[in-house]
Amino acid sequence: MFNKFLFVLMLSSFPALLCARVVPYGPAVVECRGKLRLVYFPGPPNYESIKDGDEREVVYLLELEEPFDIAAANDRKKPLNDSEGWGKNVKRIQLTSNGPLGKHVGKKVIVRGKLFEAIFAHHHTSVLMEVLKVTGE
Repeated sequence: MFNKFLFVLMLSSFPALLCARVVPYGPAVVECRGKLRLVYFPGPPNYESIKDGDEREVVYLLELEEPFDIAAANDRKKPLNDSEGWGKNVKRIQLTSNGPLGKHVGKKVIVRGKLFEAIFAHHHTSVLMEVLKVTGE
């Protein structure tokens, strides 16, 4: 009976183990896997509603296969502390690229690049990636 309890407990904690992956942000280059999506967000002037006249912003998002935490700047093996919650349990990231991404939309991809924190109204996820290379799986 105790062995069954341990097995159930272990299975129920498995998703939490997946979230424990700690990834450094730029200038380090990292690799992420997931599905590439094309999403529209309201842009200038108010960033509230395309229907009410805001420009449409085209955004490429990577829905990650495995969530991660951003590493603390002073120790790349430890996650950020709770007061710096912008990089906790990251499940999707906005991609910034000078190259074409459209041919990969809707497909599973591997993306290499540098992660950074959202700082502008044009940033629609807390963590973004400056893309260096995209390959299909």
